[in-house]
Amino acid sequence: MKPSYYNTFLPYKGEYILYNTLYDSVAFVDSEMKEALESGKCETLPEEVFSLMKTKKFLVDDDSDEITVLRTERKFYHCVSSSDCLNLELIMTYACNLACPYCFEILAKDHHESMNSTAADILLTFIDRETQKENYKRKVNILFFGGEPMVNWSGCRYMLEQLSTYYSHITYAAQIITNGTILTDSMIEDMQNYNITKVDIPFDGAREDHNKRRIMHDGSGTYDIIMENAIRLIDAGINLVIKVNVDRNNYTHIQELFEDLTSRGLGKVPLGISQILYPKLTPTTGPDYCMRMEDLPVIMPQIWSLAEKWGFGSSRKPRKVSATCMNSDFSSYVIDPLLDVYKCSEFIGLKEHTAGRITQDGIFEPNDFYYSMMARDPTYLEKCSACVLLPVCSSAACAALSYGVSKDYFEPQCYIEKALFEEMLRWHAENLETGHKGRNQEHESTGSNAVYGGDNQC
Repeated sequence: MKPSYYNTFLPYKGEYILYNTLYDSVAFVDSEMKEALESGKCETLPEEVFSLMKTKKFLVDDDSDEITVLRTERKFYHCVSSSDCLNLELIMTYACNLACPYCFEILAKDHHESMNSTAADILLTFIDRETQKENYKRKVNILFFGGEPMVNWSGCRYMLEQLSTYYSHITYAAQIITNGTILTDSMIEDMQNYNITKVDIPFDGAREDHNKRRIMHDGSGTYDIIMENAIRLIDAGINLVIKVNVDRNNYTHIQELFEDLTSRGLGKVPLGISQILYPKLTPTTGPDYCMRMEDLPVIMPQIWSLAEKWGFGSSRKPRKVSATCMNSDFSSYVIDPLLDVYKCSEFIGLKEHTAGRITQDGIFEPNDFYYSMMARDPTYLEKCSACVLLPVCSSAACAALSYGVSKDYFEPQCYIEKALFEEMLRWHAENLETGHKGRNQEHESTGSNAVYGGDNQC
C-alpha cells in the first residue's frame, strides 16, 4: 500500500486535518500519523488505523494510477449525464434594463437581439430531436437567462406554452436567473402555471451598497424594488433563491442585508453567496471593488460566519466535482437569440467564441472551436494533472479564464478553489468537531485520530 497522491494536510489546533480530494475523505490526525503517511512508512501504523486508512482511500494499492481513476470517473459522468439530461441555457435577450458596472457581458454590449417565435420554433425542433435520439430519451433542463430574460418574457412564455401544449411528450423543468426588477402579476401567474422550479434573484449587499452597483441606466437604485418582488414571489409559492454578491467594499455591511431579509420574512429562503470578481475575459478591467484572489480567504470566512449567525448557513466543504464545468458536458448548450451556440456563458455575444449554431432544420452544427473545447481535458494539462486539488477544482477546465489571462485556451489558471480551499476545509473541520461533540455523526476513531464519513464524506 502507498499513500494516495491526493492526500492533503492542513494544520488545525495542534493536529492536522487530512483530506483526500479524489476520494472525498476527511480525518483528524496527529503529527505521528502525518509523518507515517508522508514518508510512506505505513507499516508503522497500528493495524486498526491502517485498516481505516485503507478503507477511506488515504492508502491505495501500490500500482494504483489515480489520475486514470479521476479521468475514468469523469468520462463515466459525461456518458451518464449526456444520455439522461439535455441542459440548455437560453439567452432570451441581450437587452437589459440595468447597467451593473461589473457585468461580464459588457463585451457583448453591442448586441440587443431578443429571441422571437421563429427562432423559438427552430429551437423547439432542436430540443425535440435531441430528446428523441436513438437509444435514449432525455429530460430537459432549461435556464432562462440574458441580458435580462424578463425583458423578453413573451419569448419565455411562448417556449413554455409550446413545450406544455405541442411537446407534452418532453419532460422539462425551467429555471430563471433574473435581476428581479420587472415582475408583473401576469408574469408571476405564468410561473405558477408552468414548470418553473426555481427563480434566482441577486442582492449586491445592503441597500446603500446595492444601489451603487445594481443600477438602472439612469443611475437609480433597485434594492427596494427587488426586495418587494422577492416577497411577491414567495407569497405566490414560487421557489426563490437569493444570491448575495460580495465584493471588497460591500462585505462590511452584509449583516444589514441579512437582518433586513430576516425582518421581512425571507430568513428561510435558500441563499447563495457569490464573489464579485473581475470578468474572466477581462481579468484586469472592472470596478476597483472587484475582489482579487488574495481577498477571498480574508473576506469570505467572515461572510460565512455572518450567514450562519443569521440562519443562512450551509456546507462550505470542498466538493469533488464530476465535471469541471457544466458547459464542457456534451449534453449542455448555451444558445442565444441568433441561434448561435456557446459552451460557456462568458463567451456569449462574441462570435469568435461560438461553438456552432442551430440550423433552420433544428440541428446543431458544430464548428472546429466546439471540438477543440470538448477535447480540452484538464487531466491531460500538465499544470492541472499534477495538482492535488484537481478533483475538487471546478475552474480547471475554464477556457474563458485561460483565454482572458493568457489568450490561450489550453493554459489553465488557478481560481477560486485554490484561494479558498484551506478556509473551506478548516470551516468544515470546525463543523465536524461540533457535530462530533454534540450530534450523532457517523465516525470511526482510534486514539486521537478520527476518520469521518459514511460514503467517504461527511
